[in-house]
Amino acid sequence: MKNTVDWAMVGGVAAIAAVVIALAALGVAIATYFSQRKKKRIEYEVTTTPIAAISTGQEHSRISILFDGKPVGSVYLSRLVIRNVGNVPIRPEDFVETISITTEPQGRLLQVEGGIEGEAPWLIPTPNNIVTYDHRLLLNGGEALVFSIIHSTNGFPEIRVRARVAGAEFREHQFEVGAASLSLLGAALQIAALMAPYKVFGMGNKDKD
Repeated sequence: MKNTVDWAMVGGVAAIAAVVIALAALGVAIATYFSQRKKKRIEYEVTTTPIAAISTGQEHSRISILFDGKPVGSVYLSRLVIRNVGNVPIRPEDFVETISITTEPQGRLLQVEGGIEGEAPWLIPTPNNIVTYDHRLLLNGGEALVFSIIHSTNGFPEIRVRARVAGAEFREHQFEVGAASLSLLGAALQIAALMAPYKVFGMGNKDKD
């Protein structure tokens, strides 16, 4: 017996899935509309790239990296972006706890520059291996603070960020599936449902001889 594909059933399943996804997209769109009517939220994101790394093996023990004449561990460049993802301006007085940037216990901050995205950055002191950034400018929706951080460590490179904003979330950036993505997926399933009865690529039932 020759196995065949029931394209009518496939089309029905795809159509049902398209309707479910369309309803989900509608729900996400409605939820997004109400949540964005007045949203006060700040997100941060850190990306890290190695600049110079050394092995601790015996054959490499004579290799060292110096900073200001003193040996340091492997060196990394991190880019920290703190963005106002809401639609309510964040005022300087809203920062009830100033932005602080540190590394893991084994790490060391070597050089930090920062400022408003799109503007010239300035050098920020790193006393006691910590950066305290006292932001004094209005941060409108969509605007961001950007920091370039050169740091070293003999362990796993990590940049830690802390702040507290009155009446707002301060959290790490998270990927979110929007209504547009769900709508595109629903449209693709609708197309599949329409094409299924036509035995796509000749894989449907064939007439018997």
